[in-house]
Amino acid sequence: MVHFAIESVLLQNFQDFEVIISNNGALTSTREVVSKYLNDERVKYYESSQVLSMVEHWDKVGKLFVGKYFLILTDRCLLKQDSLNFLYKTLSKNDQEIEVISWPWDLYLNELNILLKSKSKSEYENEIIKIDSTEYLRNQAENMGGVDYPMPRGMNSCIDGIFYQRLLRKYLTVFVPISPDVSFSYYCLMNTRSFWYVQRALMISQGASISNGGQAYVSTTEKYTKSLNIENPIQILPCKVPFLVNAVAEDLLTTAIRCNRMDIYNAFCKTNYYVKLLSEWDAKFIAHKISFFKLFLFMRQIKTALYTESNIIQYQVQLQRKQMKSNKLLKFFRRIFVASTIGLLGGYSISFRQQRALRSGSAMKFNDAKEAAGFN
Repeated sequence: MVHFAIESVLLQNFQDFEVIISNNGALTSTREVVSKYLNDERVKYYESSQVLSMVEHWDKVGKLFVGKYFLILTDRCLLKQDSLNFLYKTLSKNDQEIEVISWPWDLYLNELNILLKSKSKSEYENEIIKIDSTEYLRNQAENMGGVDYPMPRGMNSCIDGIFYQRLLRKYLTVFVPISPDVSFSYYCLMNTRSFWYVQRALMISQGASISNGGQAYVSTTEKYTKSLNIENPIQILPCKVPFLVNAVAEDLLTTAIRCNRMDIYNAFCKTNYYVKLLSEWDAKFIAHKISFFKLFLFMRQIKTALYTESNIIQYQVQLQRKQMKSNKLLKFFRRIFVASTIGLLGGYSISFRQQRALRSGSAMKFNDAKEAAGFN
């Protein structure tokens, strides 16, 4: 996938850029792929002989760039054609105002050869909106909004270099455990009054099945946190289960403390936190990726933590759960049916999903992700 990521930059219709490629662990396969691009003077190549953790790697690479703006492109992502040109024009018009700009992404399903378009509204396709950072963060803290399109996580955002250097001088690093992309977003937003959001996809993500976040939501974060050499990753939150909700919420609260943003810390809503934990437990139960015994232990941990909260919080959680269950009961059985159908019918079921997505207009068929990004 890495060659698609590199070429999606080199083939842009905008040429004033520098590409920094970092080979984590000095993989021979990556070195061989990258070698054919090294004749381009815009390409800089670095290797790390040791395999760095995700946090260490992002932190190292983040300190290598020298450009006026920077963005991160993982080996699973591609920039769409005209993305850099669009960003250049946007930033040139509003140079003094924009420190952080983010955008949604489309998802390319390799096994189906289709591109699922983001949920950005087509009527606002060419419009950029300005979002108040504090309002956005409070919504995250109050509603546990999680990772969404506007969140500037490096890979879906462009950051002003001077602003980024100012953050490094103040905090030494902005890529910290548990999730470097999420913590980076929070550091940026807690230190700027507003950010800009492009309401159309400028990039494509592929290989969703190997995403740390995607895997953690249906299984656990245990394997990932072990790679960070963290024994007890959840320090602030009352429940310690290895759930994705916990990773995001812990990063939010930790960053709020480090940035002295107690207004965000105090906005954290425990009721919605527990509701999100229980909803993630439901997703893990449906996915069947972990044992029922582990699921039982996780539920007991959640309930034990919940029972230490006030009666008001317990009642509010129970009330929300009842409302959610009544609304989602039919969806639950539908998911079970679809999962069973896929298991029984295999390729025929996948073909059916592909045709249905294409007919609905929510997807388009391409030969590969590079073609989907607009490169012939």
